[in-house]
Amino acid sequence: MRSSVSKGGKFLEFSIQDTGSGIEKEKLDKIFEVYYTTKPDGLGTGLGLVVVKDIVEKQHKGRVLVESEVGMGTTFTVQLPLKTKSEKKKILIDKNEAYVRELYMMFFENKGL
Repeated sequence: MRSSVSKGGKFLEFSIQDTGSGIEKEKLDKIFEVYYTTKPDGLGTGLGLVVVKDIVEKQHKGRVLVESEVGMGTTFTVQLPLKTKSEKKKILIDKNEAYVRELYMMFFENKGL
């Protein structure tokens, strides 16, 4: 397993590599399809990579990349976006009382907003 920050600094990457039989190019496009498996009946559901890709891409706005060479092995790389400094946001508080404004300011500052 290897981890790093991408060249542009936008993603945390971690890769998992094996030295197995690899995946044929024709099958590489199918590995993220629901119920696709190369395992014998009863040994695989074809859901593992689908679930991983869904979690990484839909829930975390990341990417799952795969490289494979038959006879040499496969490398899966997961890229997760790094949180960047957010710009300050403005909140309009419609109260004239200074203590109310200060109370709201303290609340939002404590929350990091």
